[in-house]
Amino acid sequence: MPSGRLLGSLLAREVAKQLETQDYPDVLVPVPMQTIRYRDRGFNHAAEIARCCGRELGIDSCPRLVGRRFDTGSLAGLSRAERALHIRGAFMVIEEQAQRLTSLQGLTVAIVDDVLTTGATAGELATELLDHGVASAQLWSVARTPVTGTAGGS
Repeated sequence: MPSGRLLGSLLAREVAKQLETQDYPDVLVPVPMQTIRYRDRGFNHAAEIARCCGRELGIDSCPRLVGRRFDTGSLAGLSRAERALHIRGAFMVIEEQAQRLTSLQGLTVAIVDDVLTTGATAGELATELLDHGVASAQLWSVARTPVTGTAGGS
């Protein structure tokens, strides 16, 4: 996906400006896409961005580390509280993928998303990762909706 390469490259450049190499996370975890949306599109924007960004920065991307327990439906137009309610419990660490990393214990991860809206999705995903032993989670996003807006993104 050409736009994933471009956005991943731009994100990598911005991260390289803001973080020292020793402060990079151990792994990038793209926000998993809902199954129905993935089937329709054939790719996950966040996974493509994470893959390209990680390649440029020398950080592994783990697109299958986390999955969705259920589809949340569209979050567009929902308030912050409504988004948080809809997304609660939606993510799960895929144990067989976590074992490939040996352990999640003590790792630093960066959650990668294409668009940040309210932070509810990233917050819920971070909670799941922290519950499985991750030491800290950062959020890397290519775009952010206006703080007063709730349309689109996650």
